[in-house]
Amino acid sequence: MRIAIFSEVYWPMVSGVATTLSRTVNQLRGRGHAVRVYTATYVVPEGSPDRSYIHRSPSGPLFVSPEVQWASPNA
Repeated sequence: MRIAIFSEVYWPMVSGVATTLSRTVNQLRGRGHAVRVYTATYVVPEGSPDRSYIHRSPSGPLFVSPEVQWASPNA
């Protein structure tokens, strides 16, 4: 099965949502499903390559919570 997940928070951000989604993606991929995660752009830790199944969109800080990146479509 091909599965797309859309979320403003995902790895490398640390939060309950990001952790739960990461575990879900790992389980789905482990069962042979093709998973793509569409998320905002976060700085990936140095020396750690980004994961090939993650597709990042340009984003900026969310006004109520600056550590969260908010992606918006490019008109």
